[in-house]
Amino acid sequence: MALFKKELQERLYGLLFQWALQDMEQDRQIPQEQCGRVQEIEKEKSYEGQEIERDRNREGWERGGDAPDV
Repeated sequence: MALFKKELQERLYGLLFQWALQDMEQDRQIPQEQCGRVQEIEKEKSYEGQEIERDRNREGWERGGDAPDV
């Protein structure tokens, strides 16, 4: 039973490793224009998140909370 479990585990790890390699290979095949756009979108999301956090801080401060971190 232990031998079967070990063999099954090795096969599973082998499959996971193959899938990871395929994933990495697919990532390499993404055109540069797409990569740049993805980075722009992430940057925009990050900026929007900062804006939301600033608004939350400002609202809390206006209600009498601690002064917002700027």
